[in-house]
Amino acid sequence: MSRFAATLFDGKSSAARTVNVEQDGKTLRICGRDGDFIRSAPLGGCRITPPLGNTRRTIYLPDGARLDIDDQDAVAGLELYDTKHPGMKLVHSLESKWGLVVFSLAGLVFCVWLFIAYGIPFLADKAARSVPAAMTETVSDRAFSQLDKRFLEKTELPKSRIAEIRAYFEDIAGDMKGDLHFRLLFRKSPQIGANALALPSGKVLVTDDLVKMAESRKEFAGIFAHEMAHVQERHGLRMVFQNAGVFFVVSALFGDVVSATSLGAALPTMLLERGYSKQFERQADLAAGKYLIRRMGSTKLYRRILQRLAEKSGGNSAPSIISTHPNVKNRILRLKTLEKTRK
Repeated sequence: MSRFAATLFDGKSSAARTVNVEQDGKTLRICGRDGDFIRSAPLGGCRITPPLGNTRRTIYLPDGARLDIDDQDAVAGLELYDTKHPGMKLVHSLESKWGLVVFSLAGLVFCVWLFIAYGIPFLADKAARSVPAAMTETVSDRAFSQLDKRFLEKTELPKSRIAEIRAYFEDIAGDMKGDLHFRLLFRKSPQIGANALALPSGKVLVTDDLVKMAESRKEFAGIFAHEMAHVQERHGLRMVFQNAGVFFVVSALFGDVVSATSLGAALPTMLLERGYSKQFERQADLAAGKYLIRRMGSTKLYRRILQRLAEKSGGNSAPSIISTHPNVKNRILRLKTLEKTRK
């Protein structure tokens, strides 16, 4: 027999009464503090709330009354007769062991990091390659419209120069594998300077400053191949999906919901302010390098214009072709190494 104090609520009013409870086998006997009998209840008909740390426990009686109890050991004794919450009993047991709590928290952090670092990029790649062409075109048109309004101006290049570079671009596009429809666009942009960037649908934007910086049209071969590789590998869409995935994980953990639509609308800002990731830049450079070695036998012209672009930007981070994610010196070194290993 066990005996413990509790607070009784009769279920008919909000009045609370301090009582003594005795367990007699499978029956609870409830008496007042002066010993007067109040009621009894079969333990099998009672409902005991699951344990949660050291919070107060409650026993709901069959007639609607309830007992609130602070004595955790007493309730644990009653639970020997209650098999309704075995799972919560396990939870309580684990919560009572701080070593397991710390280990579980560390495990959760590790799993979240693992999912963000590897799971989300994998799923983003699958999702990006499943996006219909019509939707890709819509996303790109919207992104380019924002770029045009915020950063771009009408090109001032001579029509003859535009025609010359566009013809060279189409020649290179014909060499690239796949059925993508590449289109070259020219714009003036004092804000982003000498630069090039690609949109998911295959539109490649080149600024007037970049055209003026090139010493020959052949220097565009590496730039065009690099941007086309971004399109072929779906880097733009993958970047959007990866950012959406990270935001959704953060939202699940902290409750700050961010829609994928808003992230899609942020694609121009992502491209201009952050550029592609180191991995995406390496993939695009590798594809461009292999193409140049196959077509020209060397990556020298590509390395030369990369160096000039880096010097002009003062070593600052810039999007797409002159991005320092990773830094230009490392990119040039990798191109040299690739050239040596391919010969």
